[in-house]
Amino acid sequence: MWLKLAVYFNVPVAYLQGVSKIKDINILMDSQKFAKAVGVPDVDPRFINIPKNEMKAAVLQENLHDFEVIKKAILDSQTISSDIKLYDKKITNLDDPIEIDEITGYTIDFFKLLVNARTGDKKAQAVCDRITKRIDKYFGYDKEI
Repeated sequence: MWLKLAVYFNVPVAYLQGVSKIKDINILMDSQKFAKAVGVPDVDPRFINIPKNEMKAAVLQENLHDFEVIKKAILDSQTISSDIKLYDKKITNLDDPIEIDEITGYTIDFFKLLVNARTGDKKAQAVCDRITKRIDKYFGYDKEI
């Protein structure tokens, strides 16, 4: 629910929840703008004391942004089967930032693993083969042929 509202109003989830005072998503995505917004201008934000709630808001927004990019890429694909709409409804119920971060992180990691596997990394190929066999078994793809 929070994520859907944040997307609709184009504001950070943390702002809607009252955790952060920063209303502009772009500020949370740019370290220099972020440092100025929390009152520390012209300083490298990696070496300053940023209020914990604002730092958490920035990290959360970055994770949510990544999640939205991945979701959009998958759900907007013309080649995806019609049952993907079920996942769109499930995504609407995702509100836990830890769960969203986990989905995003593993999706990115699996993408990198697949790229490494398909470009000659033998270790990545072995891991990828094991994962894809489990995916095929879970979804029943191994029985379709």
